Amino acid sequence: MHIHFRLTDATQPFSDNVNMAAPEKSLWYLQEWFATQDKIQRTLVTELGWLPGKAHKIWHGIQEPKPSEMHEIAALLNIRPHELMMHPEEAMRIRRLEAAVREVAKETSSVSGDANDAPATGSEAA
Repeated sequence: MHIHFRLTDATQPFSDNVNMAAPEKSLWYLQEWFATQDKIQRTLVTELGWLPGKAHKIWHGIQEPKPSEMHEIAALLNIRPHELMMHPEEAMRIRRLEAAVREVAKETSSVSGDANDAPATGSEAA
């Protein structure tokens, strides 16, 4: 007689036991960022000199990176370290917003600077 227990079926990716926590989603977007620059997991080995096992664990979210490793990856991708925790599209939206704010601030400061350089008129000239 063959007994099959659904809850212990090895083909199920996750446990149905309510006491078991579901796997957490990674808090960062390493693979998405690498895709934006056509880089692959092997880049961590070839360009950063990491061991293949370490690169594999970090790439697949098995091991969380140390802050120093996040800084290495951010430098490799030419992004800010905190952007690794955002989807690239979100980070780009924030960059565009920051650029627009800087542009408005620059225009505002040049307009106020022009007002100070204007020649004096009326009672101010005397």
